[in-house]
Amino acid sequence: MLYIIKFVMKKLNSLIISFFILSVSINPAYAYLDPGNASLIIQTILAFIAGAVVTMKMWYYQVINFFKKLFKKKEKIDK
Repeated sequence: MLYIIKFVMKKLNSLIISFFILSVSINPAYAYLDPGNASLIIQTILAFIAGAVVTMKMWYYQVINFFKKLFKKKEKIDK
C-alpha cells in the first residue's frame, strides 16, 4: 500500500512541475475572437445548463418512484 502512495505522489509531483514549466513558457496567441465565437460559447453554456436540468429532473423522478414503491400500501384481498 505504501508503494502505491509513493508512486502516486511521484507522478503527481512530476505533473505539477510539468504544469508549472508549461504555464511559465506560454506565449500570447494574438488570436481574433469574432462574435461567432462568443455565440458558440454562450450556446455551449446554455446546452450544459439544459442538460444538467434534464438530468436532475430524471434523477428526481427515479428517487421519488423508488420511495413510492418502497412505501406503497399493499392491498389485502379478502375472500
